[in-house]
Amino acid sequence: LKQRGLLAPGSVKRVAVIGPGLEFLSTWGGHDVYPEQTLQPFAVMDSLLRLGLADAKALTVTTLDLSPRVNAHLRRARQRAEAGAGYTVQLLRETDARWYPEFVAYWQRFRDQISVPARAAALPQNLKLAIRAVRVRPQMVRRVRALDLNVVAQRISRAGYDLIVATNVFVYYDLFEQCLALKNVEQMLRPGGLLLSNDALLELPS
Repeated sequence: LKQRGLLAPGSVKRVAVIGPGLEFLSTWGGHDVYPEQTLQPFAVMDSLLRLGLADAKALTVTTLDLSPRVNAHLRRARQRAEAGAGYTVQLLRETDARWYPEFVAYWQRFRDQISVPARAAALPQNLKLAIRAVRVRPQMVRRVRALDLNVVAQRISRAGYDLIVATNVFVYYDLFEQCLALKNVEQMLRPGGLLLSNDALLELPS
């Protein structure tokens, strides 16, 4: 998007993440090896800053979710950040998977824009996993705000988001619900703003 000129340097100030996700257990084998966590809001911030698409002093991220558990988790993280505490994220990688070198490099460098190294959780020895941990700086955690919102039925008036990210979300909706959600997304974007999704979506006239 940057190379094609669709996102200009420093142009992204307001971001929304629909359905940020919350890990209750590690994905591999259901092993409870670290506390529940959310990754996507911080990964988006980290990447935007690394690419020069955002300024750390101006960037804000709003998470939009209808899950009380997800929203409460993020609000507690922000409250702790107000008191000076960072937010620890555990980053796992399957060592026997044939990941692209670019993915491995991303996994290795994730954090340098928003966080500092942290102590990784101990893993069961029988798992073919690598793990590293980062602690997101309090000032960056404070830039994330959680809102209770059902994107199919609700929107934020005059939100003016530069970028809305929604991955693994629209696939759970039928065609009619997708149309409603996309109309709400459109209304929340500024003119020329972008929706980034990994789902094949219906091309609407607008």
